[in-house]
Amino acid sequence: MESFQVELGSCRGDIFQHLTLPSLTILQVVDSLYCDHPQLRRFISRSRPAITHLLLSSSTFSHEEVVATLALLPTITQLKLEGGLFQEWDPESMDGFLHRMTAGPELAEDFLLPNLMDLSLHFITQVKGRIGDVISMLESRRLAAHGLRQRLAVLRLIFWEASGSEKLVRQRINVLRDGLDAQVMFI
Repeated sequence: MESFQVELGSCRGDIFQHLTLPSLTILQVVDSLYCDHPQLRRFISRSRPAITHLLLSSSTFSHEEVVATLALLPTITQLKLEGGLFQEWDPESMDGFLHRMTAGPELAEDFLLPNLMDLSLHFITQVKGRIGDVISMLESRRLAAHGLRQRLAVLRLIFWEASGSEKLVRQRINVLRDGLDAQVMFI
């Protein structure tokens, strides 16, 4: 099986305990609010798939679970994080995620997703005061340096409750547009 989509509407994350899918290249995980997070990282560790496309739509994955899972998947070229995923993260967790996603010489070994070309992030509230860090991460992924194997080519951003930063974000994204397919929404 190369593609797997699972909707965990009844708070049943234990499906991952029973699967091993080493040929998987596309994984989509959607769960309902306030469920225990599925054992996604253990599933990835056990299967060792070469996933290229990952969608996580959930508000239940902890920062640690997301970062540890992404660290196991350097083959990802397309990543979509939505569904309030960042909503429950504390400011330090958001800072840690953005730091690990930012290409730079100080993160050569800990840098996440060196092959990422298509990124979609939906920020609800945790982006407040971190717009500069989000943009710095995006700028670092447009450079062909610091351990990047691919440059970011497609970007989709949705910001909730951050309309005060809209002008700054649009200005900085416009600087990156050369060869970048970017869509930014403020809600």
